[in-house]
Amino acid sequence: MSTPIKSRPGKRPAASVEELFHARTEPVDGGHLRWTGYANKRGLALVRYAGSLHTALRIAFRIQHGREPVGHCSTDCGLPGCVAPAHVEDDATRTRNRAAYASLIGLDSPAEACRRGHAAAEHRRYRRDGRPYCLACNATAAETSA
Repeated sequence: MSTPIKSRPGKRPAASVEELFHARTEPVDGGHLRWTGYANKRGLALVRYAGSLHTALRIAFRIQHGREPVGHCSTDCGLPGCVAPAHVEDDATRTRNRAAYASLIGLDSPAEACRRGHAAAEHRRYRRDGRPYCLACNATAAETSA
């Protein structure tokens, strides 16, 4: 006769990083999610799972889009600390959405390159108000001012 398996006392380990994400958020009015878990000194919301650190925004992006984010993740909803998956954008979706907005309001630029010759297809980005800028030129300006 076999002996029954005893379960360990304490919390059951999470089955996935997404499960940990949902356990560390709470809904806020307007479809936002507030992060209730750990944040580092810079305020970056983090989850440790399977020996690795994951940012809450990258997890939220994967939940919403079913793919790994490209580049930096951020929200454009205006609520500081929001981690709602529907509000998170990566570099690619942010550029696409802002380019569409710029086109709608007549600010898109047909130029193939910036004034310094950086290819627009690779370096053009858009501010929240739809104005285009060159990512390479901005990086150069930031290095010289530091």
